[in-house]
Amino acid sequence: MWSWGEFNTIKTATEQYITCEDATKQMQEGSDYLTEQVRLYTMTGEKQYMDNYFKEKETGKKREASLESIKKNLAKQKCIM
Repeated sequence: MWSWGEFNTIKTATEQYITCEDATKQMQEGSDYLTEQVRLYTMTGEKQYMDNYFKEKETGKKREASLESIKKNLAKQKCIM
């Protein structure tokens, strides 16, 4: 039989896992978008793709926001080595 404390520990760990999973997906999407814009600019030479890249890099910052979320959640973890 699990105690209430063990239940809360598992619940918290699960919530942190889901948050990190979401942040990882957001990071991948941001990286994919930047890669796509570079690829399209290289293929077409159209300035809009270069502008999109730098706009996301400087203002969107999906990747940076997701890294901060992951760092925040990992800081709460107790690591066993």
